Amino acid sequence: MLKIREGFNRFKRYRVGTLAFLGYLFVLALFTFFPRATAPDGQPSRLTQFLQQHVTFFYRILYASEGAAKIGNYFLLTPFVIVAYWAWPKARLIWIFLIGVLISETIEISQIFIPGRTCDWRDLLANTISLLIGVGAIKLWVYSQNPHA
Repeated sequence: MLKIREGFNRFKRYRVGTLAFLGYLFVLALFTFFPRATAPDGQPSRLTQFLQQHVTFFYRILYASEGAAKIGNYFLLTPFVIVAYWAWPKARLIWIFLIGVLISETIEISQIFIPGRTCDWRDLLANTISLLIGVGAIKLWVYSQNPHA
C-alpha cells in the first residue's frame, strides 16, 4: 500500500510540477515577446505614458523603467530552475541550466524582430546570472535537506 501511495504522490508532483512549469513558461513568453509601444522618434508615446499610469499590473511590469527592467533580468529565469527542478527532481541541474541559457538566447534573438524590444548581450548575461541564482538556491535547499550527504 505504501508503494502505491509513493507512486501516486510522485505522479501527482510530476503532473502539478509540469503544469506549474508550463504556466511559468507562458508568463515568461508573455512578458518577453510582447511588443512595446514606441514613438517613431524613440521618445515614449502617449500610449506608453497612459499605460504606465492607468493600466494593470502586467503593463506596469512591461513598461517598467529601464533600470527596473535590468534588475528584473537578474531574476527572470530563477523560477525556471526552481520550478523545473521541482517538477523533475531527478533532472541534472547542468541540463536545466543549459536549457535555461538556450531559452535566454532565444528570447534575446527573438527580440530583434519585436517592435520596441532590443537584443542586448547584457540581458543575456543578467539572465545567465539569474539561472545561477536558481541553481544556487536549489543546491542550498538540497544541502539543507541532507547536510551530511
